[in-house]
Amino acid sequence: NTNLTWLDCHSNQLTSLNLRNNTNLEKLYCYSNQLVSLDVSQDTALKELVCSSNQLTSLDVENNTMLEKLYCFENQLTSLNVGKNTKLKLLNCHSNQLTSLDVRNNTLLEKLVCYKNQLTSLDVSQNTALKELGCYSNRLTSLDVRNNTLLENLYCYSNQLGSLDVSQNTALTLSLIHI
Repeated sequence: NTNLTWLDCHSNQLTSLNLRNNTNLEKLYCYSNQLVSLDVSQDTALKELVCSSNQLTSLDVENNTMLEKLYCFENQLTSLNVGKNTKLKLLNCHSNQLTSLDVRNNTLLEKLVCYKNQLTSLDVSQNTALKELGCYSNRLTSLDVRNNTLLENLYCYSNQLGSLDVSQNTALTLSLIHI
């Protein structure tokens, strides 16, 4: 269906979803189902994908270069490649099993929520548009937010941080930091 631009099928018991031939699909809301896989490789017009609260172990969004918002939290993802999603403004991937997350190419990113994973490092030095960072309950030993001068909210507790410099973050209004 090339006329379909928005599909909302959330809160069902879907175990599969066929999205082939939906080349104009811009918004997909398939959260709170029982999906174990999701193929959005042909949905190149996709701007917003909400596939949270499923049973996904992988998610390939490399072809979705128009993607601006990605909500893939509460799945079983062990990796997530968003390197080609340079228009991404919001990424919410909390409560997965991610051991790494590379957001260096996502320079437009304003909100990054990646708490409750297994991240040992997180480089946000290129994310100068970042206003909110939620990275608590990981295994981070360091976090450099000196380039994130627009940062308003920072949640980085329950990590293994030894120090943190927020002297350049003059816009910071809320920070939950336990060192």
